[in-house]
Amino acid sequence: MSRTAAPPSALLPRNTASWNHLDRSSALYGYFVHLFYGGEDLTLEVADARQFVREFVEFCQREGVPLEPFDVDAGLCALHASGHIHLYALVEELVVLVQSE
Repeated sequence: MSRTAAPPSALLPRNTASWNHLDRSSALYGYFVHLFYGGEDLTLEVADARQFVREFVEFCQREGVPLEPFDVDAGLCALHASGHIHLYALVEELVVLVQSE
């Protein structure tokens, strides 16, 4: 079953980050473009998920968006329990960390 993704600009609370500032060469940009155009859920390798999280955190820091502290390894381990890390689940978890501030 496919899911309809929100556009990247809807993933963070309004007026907290400008998605126009994303580096087009970053992995984060490519994934958000995929989501924006309604792409299917993707299964990520742990290394790719770790890169996604790193770029997401760096982007939020540059934009002044506060993130609740979290343990990347524990989070990825929990998401990897099924044997795969799904992009939608990863984005949903990261958005919770942004919105909980």
